[in-house]
Amino acid sequence: AADTPAGGTAAASAPPPREVELRTPTPEEPLRLWVGGDSMAQTFGESLVRLARDTTLVDPKLHYESSSGLTRPDHYDWPRALAGDVVDQRSEVVVAVFGANDAQGIVLPDGTPIQQMSDPRWAPEYRRRVAAVMDQLRAEDRLVVWVTLPPMRDPDFDARVDRINRIYRDEAAARPWVTVVEAADLLGDGGEFADLLPDGSGGLEDVRLADGVHLTRAGGDRLAAEVLDVVEARAGLRSAAATRPAQG
Repeated sequence: AADTPAGGTAAASAPPPREVELRTPTPEEPLRLWVGGDSMAQTFGESLVRLARDTTLVDPKLHYESSSGLTRPDHYDWPRALAGDVVDQRSEVVVAVFGANDAQGIVLPDGTPIQQMSDPRWAPEYRRRVAAVMDQLRAEDRLVVWVTLPPMRDPDFDARVDRINRIYRDEAAARPWVTVVEAADLLGDGGEFADLLPDGSGGLEDVRLADGVHLTRAGGDRLAAEVLDVVEARAGLRSAAATRPAQG
């Protein structure tokens, strides 16, 4: 019951669902994309930046902070950082990756420390923060892509991550400007943790580092390709590339 969406949040007054319509970019006016978050955003973000630049139709920016998240603004204040990053770039697409460091104690707005996720007050406070960031990122023509966390090797950590992912899905479902990309579909084996996955050529490739948490380059590439597919579908990047005059 602790993870059930609370009434009276900003999500309750969200407009009827509609997909964000991105403009079709050109090489002269590329789509402005920001990707960032905690350390899970590093390798994935580097992959997304590379793939996005290869289109010549996207201008990507990457910002990640290790050991950061939404539970410890005293360590790193992401709402404040996002306000600067997104405004400075005039971002049209924001790709967010949080949660890897968030399964820890949290402090309520009145200063009360909550030490464990099992405390019934933890989930409503974390949900409030997630909702606030999603609402902060809302703009008329901006797509927010929220990437869930992949399955984790440690069962206890995986269970905590699953609770966090459910909150992301719930809050995104109430906000038509937010699209969720499920990392488990790309980096898991039937929803379970996987070190190795088929590489498409009859072999296997490592998708996770030895810590059982972070992604390898191959894992980052898989996730980045899926996110770019979402952006391409919304902005018509493939059709724009196909109609671009030949160079040389």
